[in-house]
Amino acid sequence: MAVTDTMVEAPPEPAELPAAPAAAPVEAVRAEITAVERVIGAVDHKVVGRLYLVSGALFAVAAFTARMMGWAGEGGNPMLGTWSAQVRESADVAVILLGLMPLIVGLAIYVVPLQVGARGISFPRLVSLSFYGWLVSALVFAASVLGDGGLGGKSLEMNRLGLFSLAAGAGFVLAGMIAVMTTVLTLRAPGMTLARTPMFSYSILVTGAVWLATVPAVFASAALAQAGRLDAAALQVQVVDQLRFLGWQPAIWMIAIPLVGLAVDVVPVATNARLQQRFLFRGLIVALGIGAFGVWALDLEVAANTVVWSGQATLALLAVLATVGGLTPALRRSQGLPGIPVSLLGVLTSLGLALLAALVGFAAALNTLGGDEEGLLGLPTVNGLIAGQANLVLGAVVSGLLGALAYWGVKITGKPSAKLPPAFFGLLAALGGLLAGAGPIIDAVASVNGGDGAEVGSSALVAVGSLVMAMALLGAAALIILEGRTQGGPSDPFSGHTLEWLTQSPPAPENFEGPLPEVLSASPLLDAREAGTDAEGIVQ
Repeated sequence: MAVTDTMVEAPPEPAELPAAPAAAPVEAVRAEITAVERVIGAVDHKVVGRLYLVSGALFAVAAFTARMMGWAGEGGNPMLGTWSAQVRESADVAVILLGLMPLIVGLAIYVVPLQVGARGISFPRLVSLSFYGWLVSALVFAASVLGDGGLGGKSLEMNRLGLFSLAAGAGFVLAGMIAVMTTVLTLRAPGMTLARTPMFSYSILVTGAVWLATVPAVFASAALAQAGRLDAAALQVQVVDQLRFLGWQPAIWMIAIPLVGLAVDVVPVATNARLQQRFLFRGLIVALGIGAFGVWALDLEVAANTVVWSGQATLALLAVLATVGGLTPALRRSQGLPGIPVSLLGVLTSLGLALLAALVGFAAALNTLGGDEEGLLGLPTVNGLIAGQANLVLGAVVSGLLGALAYWGVKITGKPSAKLPPAFFGLLAALGGLLAGAGPIIDAVASVNGGDGAEVGSSALVAVGSLVMAMALLGAAALIILEGRTQGGPSDPFSGHTLEWLTQSPPAPENFEGPLPEVLSASPLLDAREAGTDAEGIVQ
């Protein structure tokens, strides 16, 4: 069989494929995203923090207004008729869990990554979920109150809905705080140890630890109430009794811990001085955190008669008093210095109000040393001093938050805060807290040794003080909304000491435009100025 050669044809040339389109520039893609889509899908901590601040302020305004109406009805002026007690109980808890705590988290989400030199925040999707989850929960809770539920209403279904939404909202706020805490622990700039961490960020870390121990108690209360199949009346008694601890010492201090860190950060900048003995202030922040642990004090009738309760009140007093004393030398040096930021006024006012609250709480603890039905001061265990202290703390926190917005406002809006409005709103909030705190204290004084008290006048002062704090928060929210965001603001109008003053105002999407140098102290920008280096030039 012969083998013949065959010609094998070469395969045809493949057809030329069209060139792939060039990737669209990032700027073009961003331009196609609408403003609404940019906000809803935001994972930038600055966008979410701003949303938290505005929404939290508005909800706190609503909570303080409801508190005013409830307390006015409690004092004999029935603005809400039979709803007064229900609205008062609901607002007293909601103003803390769904009002001031979200405001603190919103400020921390915005500022803390900048302070520690992070390019972003840990778990950015969790932060976004935290905001929208809290927002929905807060709206549902408000709807449950309007439906005669919330905490203490007559509708069983609305009570259950209100309790569930309150616990859910607190959980979402805690999730945002966990992301901030993780940022402090894991995303600090090179060389920034915990000892060199700015004091506000350090205080947020301690605050988050206290919240981690406190918020689960709200979950447990909600779960037990839902599983107990109680009627509306029994549910009202159980839930109100179990959650009342949030508004009394020691747990009320858990929202005031950032005030110490804020003051310790602002005062050295305002007085153009380096902070001395930082380890002492860190210890004071931790001490206040220990004094704020209040989950164990669910039954105040029992807790107030323990050595631990009195010890925590004493520890909180010492922590705030030592903070004021430690900052006094720096404040003395501020006399005659030009350009003192107006935020210092709000910060010092809030710190003074916190000191007054600590003194009142110590007096309440001192009263428990008596051995009879009436304590050492002639008051029963549960008395107006405890409620008065809580109102003073609320005023201190609102005033401090407004002072913080005046201090970091240029980073949020790009515009330096005008001198009058921030100072005015901070003082207004402090006045509201002072009025709301004075009412129960006056009632306590009038109740000494079996006196008749001054319940009507006390409730009226709480109502007026709550309204004043609502007005201050509303003014601050209006400022943030109206000022918007303007590019090109001054990066460091106060000659700051920490890294947030290194970036532009408002900050770039990734916070810092260049690699950060190693941080060698707790005041890197102050070091650069003292060395004759341009502060903005330390980013290589």
